[in-house]
Amino acid sequence: MFFLRKNKESAKKTKTAKQDTLERLIKEFEESKTSKDFSFNIAVKMFNRIESAAKSEDELLQFCLEDVIFSSLYATIYEELIITCQANMDVAVKLINKFQEGSEEREQKIATQTQQHLAFLERGGECDGCSCCDHHSDVAELLQAYLNQDTTFFIQLYMGMQTIQLTFEQIIYDIATRDISIFKEITKDDILKFREYIYAYTEAQLR
Repeated sequence: MFFLRKNKESAKKTKTAKQDTLERLIKEFEESKTSKDFSFNIAVKMFNRIESAAKSEDELLQFCLEDVIFSSLYATIYEELIITCQANMDVAVKLINKFQEGSEEREQKIATQTQQHLAFLERGGECDGCSCCDHHSDVAELLQAYLNQDTTFFIQLYMGMQTIQLTFEQIIYDIATRDISIFKEITKDDILKFREYIYAYTEAQLR
């Protein structure tokens, strides 16, 4: 799936360091399950709200699709922030604080990109020209499921992406700001595997 796409840049960390970092991320996720702010539980509440608001199954699919694209874009930005922090550990907490200050402007930009990707899918994979043209390939693999109006697929994707985004937020804002060493040896491969772990958890919960 597009949000789990593997980055071609290979990590240059040792196997032990990567394993330790991934294990720590997974440990944080597992321990958060007992918290009232557990990311999956919040995602369930968010889904229940949009399901109640949707007037039809088609509208529910549309709500899910829009949020999936938004969450995927945001999660990618979080990934970039984490890697930037890893490369600049001496100022990493300052970078996170500065990043948080720009939330409103960033969300407006992501919302615009989301609408452009939505328009691409609604037109059956056609685009007359927009600022996201070069990145429509990121969502192109959603096209068939969208044309098939596969609501079940998009509900699963919604739950997975919301849980991933919320988990990243907690890792960055709640954990890293207290102990930035969690990013010391992190690689893009660690982040990809962590995403896969979270997504697999949501799949298991929805069976």
